[in-house]
Amino acid sequence: GLGNEEMISDSIGPKTISQILVSAHLFELEKDVHPGLNNCAAIAPKVMGQTGLESALIVKGIVDFYKPQCVLVIDALSSHSFSRINRAIQISNIGIVPGSGVGNHRKAINEETLNIPVISLGIATVTSIQSILNELNIDIPYENNDSIITPRNMDLECKQIVSILSHAINCFIHPAYEEL
Repeated sequence: GLGNEEMISDSIGPKTISQILVSAHLFELEKDVHPGLNNCAAIAPKVMGQTGLESALIVKGIVDFYKPQCVLVIDALSSHSFSRINRAIQISNIGIVPGSGVGNHRKAINEETLNIPVISLGIATVTSIQSILNELNIDIPYENNDSIITPRNMDLECKQIVSILSHAINCFIHPAYEEL
């Protein structure tokens, strides 16, 4: 779950994984595990400004140690269209470059860097003033066109997005999730 949980528009990743049914500890302890549960762990590595560490390197260390079958990365994205904010889920198998949507490129989290398949889920939660002006075909000189904006009701929409994503991920990982 990538992102900064303290910023609503960047909190989708950490908030989503906080609602994932983790079970790796049960498998590690060799307890009787429900046959409809799979081995799953979750982490929110925060952002470099909070830890001083690249998220990709934190994830790589965990992957190298635990050797999972795949990694699912969840992050907030930036959109060039205001109408797409909080309205589309992007699913990809090419990974993600944290911060790249707002010009803050970090190391990639993908199959090439982790040596295992990576599925990325992203939700556009912000756009720039310049993108809105372009979308409306307005050519106004504005010195802060790269300012990032998010909808006023982002806190409410974030809760809904997190609920949808976490439920879908739990059902994907654990076939018996809805029966539990």
